[in-house]
Amino acid sequence: MRKGNGRRQFLYLVLPVLLQWGIGLAVQMAAGLWWAAESDSTVKVAVNMQQYATELTTVASAITIPLMGFLFWRDRRGTWTGTERPGCFCILVLFVMGAASCITLNSLLMVSRLTVFSQGYQSVAAAVYESPFLVQIVGTGILTPVAEELTYRGMLFRRMRENVGAPAAILFSSLVFGILHGNLVQFLYAFVLGMLLAWVYEQTERLAVPVLLHMVINLVSLFATRWNFFSWMLESALRTVGVTTVSLLVAVAMIKIFFTFTRK
Repeated sequence: MRKGNGRRQFLYLVLPVLLQWGIGLAVQMAAGLWWAAESDSTVKVAVNMQQYATELTTVASAITIPLMGFLFWRDRRGTWTGTERPGCFCILVLFVMGAASCITLNSLLMVSRLTVFSQGYQSVAAAVYESPFLVQIVGTGILTPVAEELTYRGMLFRRMRENVGAPAAILFSSLVFGILHGNLVQFLYAFVLGMLLAWVYEQTERLAVPVLLHMVINLVSLFATRWNFFSWMLESALRTVGVTTVSLLVAVAMIKIFFTFTRK
């Protein structure tokens, strides 16, 4: 546990999140200044910021990863860390768990109609899914999960865990993870998945496990959207109920299997 007064302790806990947020803001400001110098139109700058939001997030994630990786490496020396690598069976369970969890949560949010009424979510979704698919895969599917897992599970959750224990750390880190996604739909989605990601990290003590799970979740969402899977699902009420029910049961079963397999 890191000793010190309350202010220092709070800064110690939230510094990784502030650094990640600051890097994202710096990248956006740099891009905005560049486009402002190229054009006198503030509207054009705003359009570019929206159009290239995924690319900017990808750049910010690429900058965040080595910094958080260094801080994570420095933090973990002599502290809580696992030694056993996840086996092939564990990885297979993670893939199925991630895919089923992604489909279940997306289905529930779509059925609730929150995705339709949330302008913030619509704006983010448009920025992500209208970017080139290769950018989506590299940025949203690979780099962003690595950067976020280093920040929220590798740093925030681990530091919280040292101070207040695993249950409170899982809850707090997931709340922060959800809130910083900026709108109600993404808050609910990120909060639930944040709980799952922190839990699998706690079970295995290997950061590679939530990183892999996060990648699977994001990539399944990208491919399902590109292949119009969710549109197909919503064409029929029976199909919607069937897909949601099956994916929920599979997700619960995989979580149970994972817990049994990794139980300490």
